[in-house]
Amino acid sequence: MNSTAESHGGPSSTERFASVPLEDPGTPAHVWQAAAGGLPAVRFAPGRRVLVIVAHPDDEVLGPGGLVSTLVAQGTEVETIICSDGDKSHAHDPAVDPAHLGVVRREESRAASSVLGTSLPTFLGYPDGDLAAHQGPLAEKLMRRITGTTPPLTLLTHWQSDGHPDHEAVSRAVREAGEHVLARGQDIEILEFPVWALHWDSPYGGQFPLERAHRGPHERKRQKLKREASACFASQVTPWPKPGAESPVMPEHVMHRLLSVPEMFVPVSLEGVVVPGEGAAEEEVDSIEHLRGLYADSRDPWDMESSGYEEAKRAATLAALPRDRYGLCFEPGCSIGVLTAELAQWADRVVGWEPVESAAITARTRSDELVRSGTLPRGRVTIEQRSLSALHNELGPVGADLVVISEVLYFLPRAELADIISGLCSQAAVGAHVVAVHWKHPVTGWPGGGAETHQVLEAERQLRRLHRDDTHADYLLEVFETVDIS
Repeated sequence: MNSTAESHGGPSSTERFASVPLEDPGTPAHVWQAAAGGLPAVRFAPGRRVLVIVAHPDDEVLGPGGLVSTLVAQGTEVETIICSDGDKSHAHDPAVDPAHLGVVRREESRAASSVLGTSLPTFLGYPDGDLAAHQGPLAEKLMRRITGTTPPLTLLTHWQSDGHPDHEAVSRAVREAGEHVLARGQDIEILEFPVWALHWDSPYGGQFPLERAHRGPHERKRQKLKREASACFASQVTPWPKPGAESPVMPEHVMHRLLSVPEMFVPVSLEGVVVPGEGAAEEEVDSIEHLRGLYADSRDPWDMESSGYEEAKRAATLAALPRDRYGLCFEPGCSIGVLTAELAQWADRVVGWEPVESAAITARTRSDELVRSGTLPRGRVTIEQRSLSALHNELGPVGADLVVISEVLYFLPRAELADIISGLCSQAAVGAHVVAVHWKHPVTGWPGGGAETHQVLEAERQLRRLHRDDTHADYLLEVFETVDIS
Protein backbone atom coordinates (compact mmCIF):
# COMPACT_ATOMS: atom_id res chain seq x y z
CA MET A 1 0.00 0.00 0.00
CA ASN A 2 1.72 3.15 -1.11
CA SER A 3 1.50 6.26 0.99
CA THR A 4 2.18 8.66 -1.86
CA ALA A 5 -0.69 11.11 -1.94
CA GLU A 6 -0.08 13.80 -4.50
CA SER A 7 -3.28 15.31 -5.75
CA HIS A 8 -3.60 15.40 -9.52
CA GLY A 9 -6.54 17.75 -9.57
CA GLY A 10 -8.92 14.87 -8.87
CA PRO A 11 -11.95 14.68 -6.63
CA SER A 12 -12.00 16.14 -3.16
CA SER A 13 -11.34 12.71 -1.68
CA THR A 14 -7.77 12.73 -3.06
CA GLU A 15 -7.23 16.24 -1.74
CA ARG A 16 -8.50 15.23 1.68
CA PHE A 17 -6.28 12.17 1.70
CA ALA A 18 -3.27 14.34 0.82
CA SER A 19 -4.13 16.78 3.60
CA VAL A 20 -4.00 14.14 6.36
CA PRO A 21 -0.48 12.64 6.47
CA LEU A 22 -0.13 9.13 7.83
CA GLU A 23 1.89 10.54 10.70
CA ASP A 24 -1.31 12.23 11.89
CA PRO A 25 -3.56 10.16 14.18
CA GLY A 26 -6.49 10.12 11.75
CA THR A 27 -9.93 8.93 12.79
CA PRO A 28 -9.65 6.70 15.89
CA ALA A 29 -10.27 3.01 15.33
CA HIS A 30 -12.98 2.87 17.99
CA VAL A 31 -15.07 5.42 16.07
CA TRP A 32 -15.16 3.19 13.00
CA GLN A 33 -15.66 0.08 15.14
CA ALA A 34 -18.75 1.55 16.74
CA ALA A 35 -20.14 2.62 13.38
CA ALA A 36 -19.46 -0.70 11.65
CA GLY A 37 -20.76 -2.88 14.47
CA GLY A 38 -24.41 -2.44 13.57
CA LEU A 39 -24.09 -2.97 9.83
CA PRO A 40 -25.72 -5.98 8.15
CA ALA A 41 -23.36 -8.81 7.36
CA VAL A 42 -22.12 -9.19 3.80
CA ARG A 43 -23.62 -12.25 2.14
CA PHE A 44 -22.45 -14.45 -0.72
CA ALA A 45 -24.64 -16.86 -2.63
CA PRO A 46 -23.09 -20.33 -2.97
CA GLY A 47 -21.24 -20.96 -6.20
CA ARG A 48 -20.00 -17.42 -6.83
CA ARG A 49 -16.37 -16.97 -7.80
CA VAL A 50 -14.49 -14.02 -6.35
CA LEU A 51 -11.89 -11.85 -8.04
CA VAL A 52 -9.96 -9.36 -5.85
CA ILE A 53 -8.57 -6.45 -7.88
CA VAL A 54 -6.28 -3.97 -6.09
CA ALA A 55 -3.72 -1.29 -6.81
CA HIS A 56 -0.68 -2.42 -4.76
CA PRO A 57 0.70 -5.46 -2.96
CA ASP A 58 -0.84 -5.59 0.56
CA ASP A 59 -4.10 -3.87 -0.48
CA GLU A 60 -5.55 -7.35 -1.04
CA VAL A 61 -4.98 -8.11 2.65
CA LEU A 62 -5.57 -4.79 4.40
CA GLY A 63 -8.83 -4.21 2.55
CA PRO A 64 -10.74 -7.52 2.25
CA GLY A 65 -8.33 -10.04 3.86
CA GLY A 66 -10.75 -11.22 6.55
CA LEU A 67 -13.55 -11.81 4.05
CA VAL A 68 -11.17 -13.53 1.65
CA SER A 69 -9.97 -15.99 4.31
CA THR A 70 -13.58 -16.74 5.24
CA LEU A 71 -14.59 -17.38 1.64
CA VAL A 72 -11.61 -19.65 1.07
CA ALA A 73 -12.52 -21.64 4.18
CA GLN A 74 -16.04 -22.03 2.77
CA GLY A 75 -14.69 -23.45 -0.48
CA THR A 76 -15.10 -20.33 -2.62
CA GLU A 77 -12.62 -19.88 -5.44
CA VAL A 78 -10.78 -16.58 -4.89
CA GLU A 79 -8.25 -15.07 -7.31
CA THR A 80 -6.25 -11.86 -6.90
CA ILE A 81 -5.06 -9.30 -9.45
CA ILE A 82 -2.54 -6.66 -8.35
CA CYS A 83 -2.25 -3.80 -10.83
CA SER A 84 1.17 -2.37 -9.85
CA ASP A 85 4.20 -3.67 -7.97
CA GLY A 86 4.10 -0.82 -5.44
CA ASP A 87 7.73 0.00 -6.19
CA LYS A 88 7.35 3.71 -5.35
CA SER A 89 6.40 3.23 -1.70
CA HIS A 90 9.96 4.26 -0.67
CA ALA A 91 10.35 7.11 -3.14
CA HIS A 92 11.50 9.25 -0.21
CA ASP A 93 14.56 7.01 0.30
CA PRO A 94 17.25 7.31 -2.44
CA ALA A 95 18.96 4.19 -1.10
CA VAL A 96 16.05 1.98 -2.19
CA ASP A 97 16.13 0.59 -5.70
CA PRO A 98 12.53 0.60 -7.05
CA ALA A 99 13.11 -2.44 -9.24
CA HIS A 100 14.37 -4.45 -6.28
CA LEU A 101 11.52 -3.20 -4.10
CA GLY A 102 8.99 -4.32 -6.74
CA VAL A 103 10.43 -7.85 -6.62
CA VAL A 104 10.28 -7.84 -2.83
CA ARG A 105 6.69 -6.68 -2.73
CA ARG A 106 5.62 -9.36 -5.19
CA GLU A 107 7.19 -12.00 -2.98
CA GLU A 108 5.44 -10.50 0.05
CA SER A 109 2.07 -10.82 -1.69
CA ARG A 110 2.79 -14.41 -2.64
CA ALA A 111 3.61 -15.21 0.98
CA ALA A 112 0.41 -13.52 2.16
CA SER A 113 -1.64 -15.54 -0.33
CA SER A 114 -0.43 -18.75 1.25
CA VAL A 115 -1.57 -17.48 4.66
CA LEU A 116 -5.05 -16.62 3.39
CA GLY A 117 -5.26 -19.78 1.29
CA THR A 118 -5.74 -18.16 -2.12
CA SER A 119 -3.98 -18.99 -5.35
CA LEU A 120 -0.88 -16.97 -6.21
CA PRO A 121 -1.76 -13.43 -7.29
CA THR A 122 -1.49 -12.15 -10.85
CA PHE A 123 0.67 -9.02 -11.25
CA LEU A 124 -0.10 -6.64 -14.10
CA GLY A 125 2.96 -4.41 -13.64
CA TYR A 126 1.43 -1.01 -14.38
CA PRO A 127 3.41 2.01 -13.08
CA ASP A 128 2.99 2.60 -9.37
CA GLY A 129 1.56 6.04 -8.61
CA ASP A 130 0.38 6.57 -12.18
CA LEU A 131 -2.47 4.09 -12.67
CA ALA A 132 -4.90 6.85 -13.65
CA ALA A 133 -2.88 7.46 -16.81
CA HIS A 134 -3.31 3.78 -17.71
CA GLN A 135 -6.96 3.39 -16.72
CA GLY A 136 -8.16 2.63 -20.27
CA PRO A 137 -5.74 -0.23 -21.02
CA LEU A 138 -6.22 -1.52 -17.46
CA ALA A 139 -10.00 -1.64 -17.91
CA GLU A 140 -9.56 -3.45 -21.23
CA LYS A 141 -7.25 -6.04 -19.68
CA LEU A 142 -9.61 -6.55 -16.74
CA MET A 143 -12.57 -6.95 -19.08
CA ARG A 144 -10.80 -9.74 -20.96
CA ARG A 145 -9.88 -11.44 -17.69
CA ILE A 146 -13.40 -11.16 -16.27
CA THR A 147 -14.97 -12.39 -19.50
CA GLY A 148 -12.77 -15.48 -19.30
CA THR A 149 -13.89 -16.30 -15.74
CA THR A 150 -16.87 -18.59 -15.30
CA PRO A 151 -19.85 -16.68 -13.80
CA PRO A 152 -21.43 -15.89 -11.44
CA LEU A 153 -18.64 -13.57 -10.35
CA THR A 154 -18.11 -11.06 -7.55
CA LEU A 155 -15.38 -8.41 -7.86
CA LEU A 156 -13.83 -6.97 -4.71
CA THR A 157 -12.00 -3.70 -5.24
CA HIS A 158 -11.21 -0.30 -3.78
CA TRP A 159 -13.94 2.13 -2.80
CA GLN A 160 -14.27 4.68 -5.58
CA SER A 161 -13.48 7.66 -3.30
CA ASP A 162 -10.79 6.08 -1.12
CA GLY A 163 -8.47 9.05 -1.60
CA HIS A 164 -5.38 7.42 -3.09
CA PRO A 165 -5.32 8.22 -6.83
CA ASP A 166 -4.21 4.68 -7.68
CA HIS A 167 -7.02 3.14 -5.61
CA GLU A 168 -9.60 5.33 -7.30
CA ALA A 169 -8.20 4.62 -10.77
CA VAL A 170 -8.48 0.88 -10.17
CA SER A 171 -12.05 1.32 -8.93
CA ARG A 172 -12.99 3.21 -12.09
CA ALA A 173 -11.31 0.62 -14.30
CA VAL A 174 -13.13 -2.22 -12.53
CA ARG A 175 -16.46 -0.46 -12.95
CA GLU A 176 -15.78 0.20 -16.62
CA ALA A 177 -14.87 -3.44 -17.21
CA GLY A 178 -17.88 -4.58 -15.22
CA GLU A 179 -20.25 -2.44 -17.29
CA HIS A 180 -19.00 -4.00 -20.54
CA VAL A 181 -19.19 -7.54 -19.19
CA LEU A 182 -22.66 -7.00 -17.74
CA ALA A 183 -23.88 -5.69 -21.08
CA ARG A 184 -22.95 -9.06 -22.55
CA GLY A 185 -25.23 -10.81 -20.09
CA GLN A 186 -22.66 -12.14 -17.63
CA ASP A 187 -23.72 -12.39 -13.97
CA ILE A 188 -21.37 -10.01 -12.18
CA GLU A 189 -21.45 -7.83 -9.07
CA ILE A 190 -18.97 -5.43 -7.46
CA LEU A 191 -18.29 -4.79 -3.78
CA GLU A 192 -15.96 -1.93 -2.85
CA PHE A 193 -13.98 -1.57 0.37
CA PRO A 194 -12.27 1.42 2.03
CA VAL A 195 -8.63 1.48 3.07
CA TRP A 196 -7.27 5.02 3.26
CA ALA A 197 -10.71 6.50 3.91
CA LEU A 198 -10.55 4.96 7.38
CA HIS A 199 -7.68 7.37 8.06
CA TRP A 200 -8.89 10.67 6.63
CA ASP A 201 -12.66 10.25 6.56
CA SER A 202 -15.27 9.83 9.31
CA PRO A 203 -18.30 7.53 9.52
CA TYR A 204 -20.45 10.45 10.68
CA GLY A 205 -20.98 13.18 8.12
CA GLY A 206 -18.12 11.98 5.98
CA GLN A 207 -17.99 10.79 2.37
CA PHE A 208 -18.04 7.04 2.97
CA PRO A 209 -21.64 5.77 2.39
CA LEU A 210 -21.96 3.92 5.69
CA GLU A 211 -25.74 3.61 5.28
CA ARG A 212 -25.23 1.29 2.30
CA ALA A 213 -22.28 -0.69 3.63
CA HIS A 214 -22.20 -4.31 4.75
CA ARG A 215 -19.88 -5.66 7.43
CA GLY A 216 -17.36 -8.39 6.71
CA PRO A 217 -16.62 -11.32 9.06
CA HIS A 218 -14.77 -10.24 12.18
CA GLU A 219 -14.29 -13.46 14.13
CA ARG A 220 -11.06 -13.84 16.08
CA LYS A 221 -9.72 -16.52 13.74
CA ARG A 222 -10.22 -14.25 10.70
CA GLN A 223 -8.55 -11.34 12.47
CA LYS A 224 -5.59 -13.56 13.35
CA LEU A 225 -5.13 -14.73 9.76
CA LYS A 226 -5.38 -11.18 8.47
CA ARG A 227 -2.71 -10.07 10.95
CA GLU A 228 -0.44 -12.94 9.93
CA ALA A 229 -0.90 -12.11 6.27
CA SER A 230 -0.23 -8.40 6.83
CA ALA A 231 2.99 -9.27 8.66
CA CYS A 232 4.29 -10.73 5.39
CA PHE A 233 4.73 -7.17 4.10
CA ALA A 234 7.92 -6.40 6.01
CA SER A 235 8.90 -3.69 3.53
CA GLN A 236 5.83 -1.72 4.63
CA VAL A 237 5.38 -2.47 8.32
CA THR A 238 8.99 -2.56 9.55
CA PRO A 239 12.00 -0.25 9.11
CA TRP A 240 13.26 -1.30 5.68
CA PRO A 241 15.52 -2.16 3.91
CA LYS A 242 17.47 -2.67 7.15
CA PRO A 243 16.99 -2.19 10.88
CA GLY A 244 17.65 1.38 11.86
CA ALA A 245 16.26 2.73 8.61
CA GLU A 246 13.53 5.35 8.63
CA SER A 247 10.18 4.63 10.29
CA PRO A 248 7.94 2.10 8.50
CA VAL A 249 5.87 3.30 5.57
CA MET A 250 2.82 2.09 7.47
CA PRO A 251 2.86 3.58 11.00
CA GLU A 252 1.71 1.40 13.87
CA HIS A 253 -1.48 3.39 14.51
CA VAL A 254 -2.48 3.06 10.87
CA MET A 255 -1.98 -0.70 10.93
CA HIS A 256 -3.90 -0.97 14.20
CA ARG A 257 -6.91 0.73 12.62
CA LEU A 258 -6.79 -1.36 9.44
CA LEU A 259 -6.56 -4.60 11.39
CA SER A 260 -9.07 -3.85 14.15
CA VAL A 261 -11.94 -2.09 12.33
CA PRO A 262 -14.43 -4.55 10.79
CA GLU A 263 -14.14 -4.71 7.03
CA MET A 264 -16.89 -2.86 5.17
CA PHE A 265 -18.18 -3.42 1.65
CA VAL A 266 -20.36 -1.17 -0.48
CA PRO A 267 -22.35 -2.75 -3.34
CA VAL A 268 -22.08 -1.00 -6.68
CA SER A 269 -24.76 -0.69 -9.32
CA LEU A 270 -23.51 -1.27 -12.84
CA GLU A 271 -26.65 -0.17 -14.72
CA GLY A 272 -26.43 3.57 -14.98
CA VAL A 273 -26.99 4.42 -11.32
CA VAL A 274 -24.67 7.08 -9.93
CA VAL A 275 -23.13 6.24 -6.58
CA PRO A 276 -22.82 8.64 -3.62
CA GLY A 277 -19.60 10.56 -3.94
CA GLU A 278 -20.31 11.21 -7.62
CA GLY A 279 -23.32 13.47 -7.13
CA ALA A 280 -25.73 10.57 -6.70
CA ALA A 281 -29.02 9.90 -5.07
CA GLU A 282 -28.95 8.41 -1.59
CA GLU A 283 -29.60 4.86 -2.70
CA GLU A 284 -29.13 2.50 -5.56
CA VAL A 285 -32.14 1.07 -7.30
CA ASP A 286 -32.89 1.00 -11.00
CA SER A 287 -34.47 4.34 -11.79
CA ILE A 288 -37.52 5.03 -13.95
CA GLU A 289 -35.10 6.42 -16.53
CA HIS A 290 -33.32 3.08 -16.59
CA LEU A 291 -36.62 1.26 -17.13
CA ARG A 292 -37.63 3.64 -19.90
CA GLY A 293 -34.29 2.92 -21.56
CA LEU A 294 -34.93 -0.82 -21.44
CA TYR A 295 -38.32 -0.43 -23.10
CA ALA A 296 -36.85 1.99 -25.65
CA ASP A 297 -34.44 -0.75 -26.69
CA SER A 298 -37.02 -3.55 -26.65
CA ARG A 299 -40.80 -3.80 -26.56
CA ASP A 300 -40.42 -6.87 -24.32
CA PRO A 301 -37.12 -6.51 -22.38
CA TRP A 302 -37.63 -9.66 -20.28
CA ASP A 303 -39.03 -11.82 -23.11
CA MET A 304 -42.32 -12.27 -21.28
CA GLU A 305 -44.04 -13.38 -24.46
CA SER A 306 -41.50 -15.97 -25.59
CA SER A 307 -39.43 -17.15 -22.61
CA GLY A 308 -40.11 -20.65 -21.34
CA TYR A 309 -38.71 -19.62 -17.99
CA GLU A 310 -41.16 -16.70 -17.69
CA GLU A 311 -44.05 -18.91 -18.78
CA ALA A 312 -43.20 -21.52 -16.15
CA LYS A 313 -42.87 -18.84 -13.47
CA ARG A 314 -46.31 -17.44 -14.34
CA ALA A 315 -47.77 -20.94 -14.17
CA ALA A 316 -46.23 -21.47 -10.73
CA THR A 317 -47.56 -18.09 -9.57
CA LEU A 318 -51.11 -18.90 -10.67
CA ALA A 319 -50.93 -22.40 -9.23
CA ALA A 320 -50.05 -20.91 -5.83
CA LEU A 321 -53.25 -18.85 -5.64
CA PRO A 322 -55.23 -20.15 -2.63
CA ARG A 323 -58.66 -19.46 -4.15
CA ASP A 324 -60.25 -20.22 -7.50
CA ARG A 325 -61.86 -16.81 -7.86
CA TYR A 326 -61.24 -13.24 -6.77
CA GLY A 327 -63.21 -10.04 -7.00
CA LEU A 328 -60.51 -7.41 -7.55
CA CYS A 329 -56.88 -8.18 -8.41
CA PHE A 330 -54.20 -5.48 -8.29
CA GLU A 331 -50.91 -5.99 -10.15
CA PRO A 332 -48.38 -3.16 -9.64
CA GLY A 333 -45.58 -3.02 -12.20
CA CYS A 334 -47.51 -5.06 -14.75
CA SER A 335 -45.01 -4.46 -17.60
CA ILE A 336 -46.52 -5.32 -20.99
CA GLY A 337 -49.48 -7.12 -19.42
CA VAL A 338 -48.74 -10.81 -20.07
CA LEU A 339 -49.35 -11.96 -16.48
CA THR A 340 -52.14 -9.37 -16.22
CA ALA A 341 -54.10 -11.08 -18.98
CA GLU A 342 -53.73 -14.46 -17.28
CA LEU A 343 -54.82 -13.04 -13.92
CA ALA A 344 -58.00 -11.86 -15.66
CA GLN A 345 -59.04 -15.51 -15.84
CA TRP A 346 -59.02 -15.63 -12.04
CA ALA A 347 -60.65 -12.32 -11.11
CA ASP A 348 -63.77 -10.35 -11.96
CA ARG A 349 -61.65 -7.24 -12.37
CA VAL A 350 -57.89 -6.66 -12.72
CA VAL A 351 -56.15 -3.31 -12.27
CA GLY A 352 -52.56 -3.13 -13.53
CA TRP A 353 -50.21 -0.23 -12.86
CA GLU A 354 -47.12 0.34 -15.01
CA PRO A 355 -44.89 3.43 -14.68
CA VAL A 356 -43.34 3.29 -18.17
CA GLU A 357 -45.65 4.78 -20.77
CA SER A 358 -44.62 2.54 -23.68
CA ALA A 359 -45.06 -0.62 -21.60
CA ALA A 360 -48.46 0.56 -20.34
CA ILE A 361 -49.56 1.19 -23.95
CA THR A 362 -48.45 -2.33 -24.94
CA ALA A 363 -50.34 -3.83 -21.99
CA ARG A 364 -53.44 -1.83 -22.88
CA THR A 365 -53.21 -2.90 -26.52
CA ARG A 366 -52.91 -6.55 -25.48
CA SER A 367 -56.01 -6.26 -23.31
CA ASP A 368 -57.97 -4.56 -26.10
CA GLU A 369 -57.01 -7.28 -28.57
CA LEU A 370 -58.16 -9.98 -26.14
CA VAL A 371 -61.47 -8.16 -25.74
CA ARG A 372 -61.94 -7.95 -29.52
CA SER A 373 -61.16 -11.65 -29.87
CA GLY A 374 -63.76 -12.51 -27.26
CA THR A 375 -61.18 -13.92 -24.82
CA LEU A 376 -61.79 -11.19 -22.23
CA PRO A 377 -65.03 -9.43 -21.29
CA ARG A 378 -64.93 -5.68 -21.86
CA GLY A 379 -63.96 -3.81 -18.70
CA ARG A 380 -62.30 -6.83 -17.05
CA VAL A 381 -58.77 -5.31 -17.23
CA THR A 382 -57.76 -1.72 -16.58
CA ILE A 383 -54.18 -0.56 -17.25
CA GLU A 384 -53.01 2.72 -15.71
CA GLN A 385 -49.68 4.47 -16.10
CA ARG A 386 -48.91 4.85 -12.41
CA SER A 387 -46.26 3.72 -9.92
CA LEU A 388 -46.36 2.81 -6.25
CA SER A 389 -45.30 5.60 -3.90
CA ALA A 390 -45.83 6.06 -0.19
CA LEU A 391 -44.67 9.64 -0.52
CA HIS A 392 -47.49 10.49 -2.95
CA ASN A 393 -50.03 8.07 -1.42
CA GLU A 394 -50.11 5.96 -4.59
CA LEU A 395 -50.85 2.60 -2.96
CA GLY A 396 -53.28 0.82 -5.24
CA PRO A 397 -57.08 0.46 -5.39
CA VAL A 398 -59.16 0.04 -2.24
CA GLY A 399 -60.61 -3.38 -1.53
CA ALA A 400 -58.44 -5.67 -3.64
CA ASP A 401 -58.68 -9.27 -2.46
CA LEU A 402 -55.65 -10.32 -4.54
CA VAL A 403 -52.38 -8.40 -4.93
CA VAL A 404 -49.74 -9.91 -7.21
CA ILE A 405 -46.24 -8.45 -6.90
CA SER A 406 -44.00 -10.02 -9.52
CA GLU A 407 -40.41 -8.74 -9.93
CA VAL A 408 -41.37 -5.28 -8.68
CA LEU A 409 -40.16 -4.62 -5.14
CA TYR A 410 -36.49 -4.19 -5.95
CA PHE A 411 -37.36 -1.30 -8.28
CA LEU A 412 -38.94 0.67 -5.42
CA PRO A 413 -37.01 3.16 -3.26
CA ARG A 414 -35.65 1.39 -0.20
CA ALA A 415 -36.60 4.31 2.02
CA GLU A 416 -40.26 3.92 1.02
CA LEU A 417 -40.50 0.14 0.69
CA ALA A 418 -41.81 -0.70 4.16
CA ASP A 419 -44.35 2.14 3.99
CA ILE A 420 -45.47 1.02 0.53
CA ILE A 421 -46.08 -2.53 1.74
CA SER A 422 -47.94 -1.26 4.80
CA GLY A 423 -50.06 1.02 2.60
CA LEU A 424 -50.83 -1.77 0.14
CA CYS A 425 -52.07 -3.93 3.00
CA SER A 426 -54.20 -1.14 4.42
CA GLN A 427 -55.82 -0.54 1.03
CA ALA A 428 -56.51 -4.23 0.43
CA ALA A 429 -59.44 -6.13 1.88
CA VAL A 430 -58.92 -8.01 5.14
CA GLY A 431 -58.12 -11.60 4.21
CA ALA A 432 -56.72 -10.61 0.82
CA HIS A 433 -53.97 -12.73 -0.65
CA VAL A 434 -50.65 -11.10 -1.49
CA VAL A 435 -48.50 -13.13 -3.88
CA ALA A 436 -44.84 -12.12 -4.27
CA VAL A 437 -42.30 -13.65 -6.65
CA HIS A 438 -38.81 -12.25 -7.13
CA TRP A 439 -35.45 -13.11 -8.71
CA LYS A 440 -32.99 -14.67 -6.24
CA HIS A 441 -29.83 -13.37 -7.85
CA PRO A 442 -28.19 -9.95 -7.36
CA VAL A 443 -29.99 -6.96 -8.80
CA THR A 444 -29.21 -3.28 -8.59
CA GLY A 445 -29.29 -2.19 -4.95
CA TRP A 446 -29.87 -5.73 -3.66
CA PRO A 447 -26.56 -7.62 -3.87
CA GLY A 448 -28.02 -10.54 -1.88
CA GLY A 449 -30.72 -11.01 -4.53
CA GLY A 450 -34.06 -9.45 -5.43
CA ALA A 451 -35.80 -11.94 -3.15
CA GLU A 452 -34.26 -10.09 -0.19
CA THR A 453 -37.16 -7.69 -0.58
CA HIS A 454 -39.41 -10.40 0.87
CA GLN A 455 -37.92 -9.61 4.27
CA VAL A 456 -39.99 -6.44 4.20
CA LEU A 457 -43.12 -8.50 3.59
CA GLU A 458 -42.24 -10.85 6.42
CA ALA A 459 -41.77 -7.91 8.79
CA GLU A 460 -45.15 -6.34 7.96
CA ARG A 461 -47.60 -6.85 10.87
CA GLN A 462 -50.62 -6.84 8.54
CA LEU A 463 -49.35 -9.93 6.69
CA ARG A 464 -49.38 -13.61 7.64
CA ARG A 465 -47.45 -16.00 5.44
CA LEU A 466 -49.43 -18.93 4.04
CA HIS A 467 -46.96 -20.49 1.62
CA ARG A 468 -43.28 -20.34 0.70
CA ASP A 469 -41.72 -22.02 -2.33
CA ASP A 470 -37.92 -21.73 -2.32
CA THR A 471 -37.31 -24.77 -4.50
CA HIS A 472 -36.58 -22.95 -7.75
CA ALA A 473 -32.96 -21.99 -8.36
CA ASP A 474 -33.83 -18.56 -9.74
CA TYR A 475 -36.85 -17.17 -7.88
CA LEU A 476 -38.63 -17.17 -4.53
CA LEU A 477 -42.44 -17.45 -4.48
CA GLU A 478 -44.45 -16.62 -1.36
CA VAL A 479 -48.13 -16.14 -0.54
CA PHE A 480 -49.34 -13.97 2.34
CA GLU A 481 -52.73 -13.08 3.77
CA THR A 482 -53.71 -9.67 5.13
CA VAL A 483 -54.91 -9.63 8.73
CA ASP A 484 -56.72 -7.05 10.85
CA ILE A 485 -54.40 -5.65 13.53
CA SER A 486 -56.75 -2.97 14.85
